[in-house]
Amino acid sequence: MHPHLNHLFRLAAIGSCTALFVLSTSNAHAGSRNIPTYERDESESKDGIVKRLRPDSEYNQQYKSGRLGVLLPSYERSALYLAYRALTLDQQTLKKQEQDTPAYAFETDIPKGGMDAWTAQRASVSDQPLRRPLAENRSFKGRAYGGYLNCTIGAYNFAAETLGALKSNNKISKSAVQEWVTAQDIVFDLCGDPEANTTSVIPQDLPASTPAYLRQLRQYQIATAYFYDEKFDEALRRFDAIAAVKSHPMSGWASHASLRALLRSGSLDDNLDKRLIDIRASNDTREQKVEAYNRALSEKQRKMAQIYTQIKARAKLILADKSRSKQHQAVQKLLTQAALYIVPEQVYTELSNQLGRFDKDVQVNGQLDNWSSLGDRLLDYRGNLDLLVSLRKQQEYFDWIRTIQACSDNPDSPNYSGLCTQEHQHALTLWQKTKAKTWLIASLMTARELTPQVEATFAPALQASADSKEYLTVRYYIARLMRQAGRRHEAVAIIKSVLAVDGTSIDPAILPESASANNLFRQEMLAMAKTEAEALPYLLRDSAWRIGADADALLNRYLSSEDLLRLAKKPATDSRMIEQLLMAAWWRSDMVGKTATAEAAARLLLPSQPAMAAGINAYLATNDAEQRHYYLARLAMVFHMSPQVYRIREKLGAANNRFVAANWWCSFNPEDFKLQARIQRVTPASTDISNDMVRSEAELNKLRQLGTAADWLARIVLLRAKSTPNDPALQGMADAVILSEKLGCISADSDALVNAVKLVRASMPPSKAAPNVRPVAGTARPVSEELVRNIYEKEKQRTAGKQQYRVSHILVKTEAEAKSALSKIQNGAKFDEVARQVSIDPGSKDKGGDLGWSLADVYVKPFADAITSIDKPERYPTPVQTAFGWHLIEVKGIRPFVFPSYEQAKPYIEEQLRQQGNKQISK
Repeated sequence: MHPHLNHLFRLAAIGSCTALFVLSTSNAHAGSRNIPTYERDESESKDGIVKRLRPDSEYNQQYKSGRLGVLLPSYERSALYLAYRALTLDQQTLKKQEQDTPAYAFETDIPKGGMDAWTAQRASVSDQPLRRPLAENRSFKGRAYGGYLNCTIGAYNFAAETLGALKSNNKISKSAVQEWVTAQDIVFDLCGDPEANTTSVIPQDLPASTPAYLRQLRQYQIATAYFYDEKFDEALRRFDAIAAVKSHPMSGWASHASLRALLRSGSLDDNLDKRLIDIRASNDTREQKVEAYNRALSEKQRKMAQIYTQIKARAKLILADKSRSKQHQAVQKLLTQAALYIVPEQVYTELSNQLGRFDKDVQVNGQLDNWSSLGDRLLDYRGNLDLLVSLRKQQEYFDWIRTIQACSDNPDSPNYSGLCTQEHQHALTLWQKTKAKTWLIASLMTARELTPQVEATFAPALQASADSKEYLTVRYYIARLMRQAGRRHEAVAIIKSVLAVDGTSIDPAILPESASANNLFRQEMLAMAKTEAEALPYLLRDSAWRIGADADALLNRYLSSEDLLRLAKKPATDSRMIEQLLMAAWWRSDMVGKTATAEAAARLLLPSQPAMAAGINAYLATNDAEQRHYYLARLAMVFHMSPQVYRIREKLGAANNRFVAANWWCSFNPEDFKLQARIQRVTPASTDISNDMVRSEAELNKLRQLGTAADWLARIVLLRAKSTPNDPALQGMADAVILSEKLGCISADSDALVNAVKLVRASMPPSKAAPNVRPVAGTARPVSEELVRNIYEKEKQRTAGKQQYRVSHILVKTEAEAKSALSKIQNGAKFDEVARQVSIDPGSKDKGGDLGWSLADVYVKPFADAITSIDKPERYPTPVQTAFGWHLIEVKGIRPFVFPSYEQAKPYIEEQLRQQGNKQISK
């Protein structure tokens, strides 16, 4: 989807309502295709190895030209449509149609200004404060769900333009201008939600003695106010009255606004929703409910059709009127918008029929984009079954797409129907009847096991030449079915027939630059590898992740540090993996006390990492285990390394002097593999490449007992704080532990360890680390055991039974800014994205507003009151004012606060007392 369209497809009601205060600004009408869409496949964005929603980048152009790679049943409709079209038409026809079709013209006239433009103009003539902040969005009246865009940027822009024209008109007094502004304030006040227990006030007509031009502007203001207040019948009556007077300065735009009033009245009509609720709650039989539902639906469709007929008739008159040429473009867009909302089934059928002709190239981001998005809205989760059945009968390409999508390998997909067995048989029947390669491909893509019927398709499928469009797809699915049936050698031979000389990537003569297709074949080869030599070439993937869930399980949850070191030394190992293997072998063996292995790995890593030389040499120069852990932690924080291969994805050795949260690993538990395996739909590698499985399991058990990266670092911080409390690096290491709370990587020990580190951190200077000087022995006063115990018990009692909250916030200067940000979130924007855009809190802005885990009483009272009023993770409903500004607050997690044991807390209370001269800090 073109980026300019992303925000247009989120709203459930008419989103881009054309400004009612518009004269000649075409920008106010940008964005006519307001079709809501949904996340097509929640897993797709988490799989960095294979693109499962659509093929690799620029797929439209590749698919239009016939370069299909490997088709997947999880692909969205538009990708599968282009694939069917390419499979059906010959290459010459595809090329000629592409040449004959002009490039799609994207709508780039995105309006600017909006509220800021209006506010600036208003301030030049009035110092009266607004009754409440300006808004664009309005909640559905009396309904518990959603909202819609009520006043667009164009509305505010035109108001600013009109005010500028009034100011420059010498015939209009300043008082008249201010009176117009007062009325416009009322109009814009109606854009947002009505205040509780307040009746909306509509501006009044001006006296007959007022100049005609001002009276006419007021008439339009009144009609607009009724529109924004959802009184559409009255708004329509007034717009019609204005439009009927051709000499009226707002006549043309009033005729357009009348269409808006009709469209809005239909799109916001929720009578059907209310009737459906009543039907579901009734005591009627299922048959009676079905009958009542269909009757209500038919009535709704009839009403919508009547409204659409009115809109078309009125639009036809406007378009035939040359005096209203300024409105023609806006009216054409409104007609498209009206059809999409009022008669979407009719529009979708028409689009489906147009796409089924294959007589010209599709405008991918226009016609096809509308068809795909509207299909998501109408057909997801087996919606509109009658429409589905009708289209499948009318259009073979639609039947083909639906057959394949029904066998999506993601059961959470909106296209998943649970009818894969039936759809597979449907594909086989059509293949046997037509011998069309499209149904041959569908038969293979929907097969879940190798049967005699399926195997009968292999011979004709394998006859496809290497330059055919289906070549890679049929070979992939045949190889997968053979592997599942235990025919490993045949499956390997089929895959190797498509690979280049190096044996790890598809021959570029067949398909250049297709990461997903390469990775799919590598997954199959790794799943079938039986020896180390067979597995090594297929461990890496073409993506920033570098390894998939299968290789991750093999390298990080199966092999020992000695195995990793051995693989790093082998000539057959990919050079891109060697440093990762050495780092993981070094770190793991250090953690479990395998000194010889750790030293060997560190020495092998040294020549390729000169930037790390000082740290590695310091590590090798000491035999003290605690000191070695410390050096390793410092290196890992600066150079972004991990004891898990490719866990840290930044380039190894890329120095970063800013300490990062301890996100090196969450767990060494093999069960963690299952989540990524489900997302990536991979089979675990069965390769036996460990020299000693008993040794490997013993090492991995020790690593699992160490917990998370934050746990490991916390122990190092606590020991370092005891031995070297003034270490200048200690502050950053403690901060990394505390920051790690937001990562969600926890163990049974995590809370106690993190809380102990927080006590250490609290004793440090707030803005800079302690100087690199150890205290002189004997200069501190002795610390009383009784006092330490007293402080501990009082603090423990103070926090007993309290909750910890993981909180995110957006901080802005004014209530208006806060409401504007809240409006964006309510209309689909993500909280963390808005935080990065508008928050003025430098400490949390770049983290999406995240403040981590804390007790509520660390925050100022209004902020603390807001989060403690919430008993489950959710967003606080209104902006909260503190001395720092206005906050939007989102509670992401709540958990009981776990206070550290006395033994854990004691050394840090003692140190705090020493630094404060044994003051009674508990008082």
